[in-house]
Amino acid sequence: MAKPVVALGLIGAGLGVVVLANSLFTVKETEQVMVLSLGKVDRLVAEPGLDVRVPFYQQIMRFDKRLLHTESEASEFVSKDKKRIVVDSFTRWRIVDAKNFFEAVRTVDIARARLNTIVNSSIQRVLAREDLKDIVSGDRARIMASILEEARREVNRLGIEVVEVRIK
Repeated sequence: MAKPVVALGLIGAGLGVVVLANSLFTVKETEQVMVLSLGKVDRLVAEPGLDVRVPFYQQIMRFDKRLLHTESEASEFVSKDKKRIVVDSFTRWRIVDAKNFFEAVRTVDIARARLNTIVNSSIQRVLAREDLKDIVSGDRARIMASILEEARREVNRLGIEVVEVRIK
């Protein structure tokens, strides 16, 4: 009689440990965590520390709060004076609105692809308004600021902030 009670007690204690272990999660200083209930955003945890979720019902998604770096492939563009230029660029960005980011792109890899498309089209529009001599030397700071401003306007809806765009 005592053996089944002990066995049930051990099984219950084991299940309790599993449930407790799946209920707790930690948030690092460099990340923000989104808690999802059946695929829908329940809440966002941005403060570092220990937090609780309902196991098996709520999932967590982690997003980096630090600056992220994306490099684009070299692309050919045409300047205002009809000169062809091969330009590659890099972009520094961060996730500022995790909910919009999750709803718009879901993952960092998809965000990088969308961001490359947006930045390349911004570069194309801006360089098409400029002469080659201005691009190479003269007004490079103004041109970079124009590219950055256009890219910021377009990625706004993705929950992303573009911090810097540079052409090489």
